Amino acid sequence: MDKKIDLIIPVYKAHGTLFRLLCSVAQQDEIDKVKITLVNDCCPEGTYEEIIKKFEGVLDIQELVLPENKGPGFARQYGIDHTNCTYIMFADADDTFYGSFVFNDFLKTMEDNKEEGVFFSSFIEETFYKQYLHHVNDTTWVFGKIYRRSFLEKYNIRFTNQRANEDTCFNRKIMFIYWQQDKEIRFLDGFTYAWHSVNGSITAINHGQYSYDQSTCGFVDGMIELFDWADTQGIEKETLEFEVMSAMFFLYVTYCEVSSKQDYFQEQNFEFIKKFYNKVWKRYGFEYKSLNFISVYEENMHMFATDGQFNLRIFMAQPNIMDFMDMLENVPYDEEDIYKIWDKIPEDIKENNIKCGVVTKDYYKRK
Repeated sequence: MDKKIDLIIPVYKAHGTLFRLLCSVAQQDEIDKVKITLVNDCCPEGTYEEIIKKFEGVLDIQELVLPENKGPGFARQYGIDHTNCTYIMFADADDTFYGSFVFNDFLKTMEDNKEEGVFFSSFIEETFYKQYLHHVNDTTWVFGKIYRRSFLEKYNIRFTNQRANEDTCFNRKIMFIYWQQDKEIRFLDGFTYAWHSVNGSITAINHGQYSYDQSTCGFVDGMIELFDWADTQGIEKETLEFEVMSAMFFLYVTYCEVSSKQDYFQEQNFEFIKKFYNKVWKRYGFEYKSLNFISVYEENMHMFATDGQFNLRIFMAQPNIMDFMDMLENVPYDEEDIYKIWDKIPEDIKENNIKCGVVTKDYYKRK
């Protein structure tokens, strides 16, 4: 039977979790229409041949091996470039699909709605403490979604080589196209995916260091690439304004949140926020002392105050949003300053990031 869906799975140090994921794939109702591509990101433990053999005759799996470690963004794009099915889905090697009809539901929905480029869904996050968080109508991560290959190709929507927050940039490109066309992303009802917390993963290393360290760095680099791409697509300035201002608000929140962590993370993140301000905000000439920015700030504050994911006490003893923007406007920015800040970060902290793959081995060295 002709394959309809390419399921692309980056794998790196995933020998302990991949079997569980593939078991959840094997129980799917439409599995005969799915081609699975494992992109081995130069895993030091070698190939996944033994695990693949266990599903012989059940799953159609190929393994592509990269000659050097490139990170999940590069690995996903490599998988896209070396497959050819009409639709594309993604999974992380330490997660599982939720239920037995995920591919069936996604496939039927796409074929019934041929004008749509994507469909998104909700997912469940299982934390280390066995709590289950519901992420409803998610637009951030690439799992729990289906993409039409021709749509991605038409608008040159590709992953960057980032190792942190690479999902955000990819999905934001899609949302920009939808907004430009005055359309809204459509969602499937129900949950399709389970995100499991695993020790040693990028997001879990060193007691969640990622969330106040490289997450902000990756977000900024992704946003810069996103707006570079948006300019090539002729996305209108009015379409971009809300997103630029919302990103600025998010970076303000992360600045306040990280204040309780080590000073060097605060310095690092502020340097990346300066980078965003100088390379994106100033590009479009937006005014932060404007009614538009105040409106975006109030809308986001309302969302943060009601969704339960942030404690408003993080803003205590921190500059208010206008003082923060004044700081960005008045402090000098030099791309070389980040290396002075990185010199202050302990070697074991940097080594943790290199070991889990969230940064390259020469990331902290002067270019």
